[in-house]
Amino acid sequence: MFIILGGEVFLMESLAHVLSLKTLLILLKENRTMKVEEIALEMSEPHGSVVLAIDELEEAKLIESSNERMAPYNRDITLTCSGRLVAEKLGEIEGIIGWMGRGGEL
Repeated sequence: MFIILGGEVFLMESLAHVLSLKTLLILLKENRTMKVEEIALEMSEPHGSVVLAIDELEEAKLIESSNERMAPYNRDITLTCSGRLVAEKLGEIEGIIGWMGRGGEL
């Protein structure tokens, strides 16, 4: 599946991963640069799984991260402009159907 934003086409393959979706929504909600560790704690998920989701989102150009591959949990993560647009749309959907059966809250 593809999504078109501002004339650019993005492959939605990375968004198929639930942790990728959660990462985008958390970054949107917090509206700031976050460390991988902070995102993992917010989701109550293993750091390694979150790093994989972040790598997918970065490849899709929906987030940017500092290039600290030697210390992946200390990377600074932020939404790109395209990532913010996708996250806002996800937020709209999440507000309607709820997240994981929790009635609209992340």
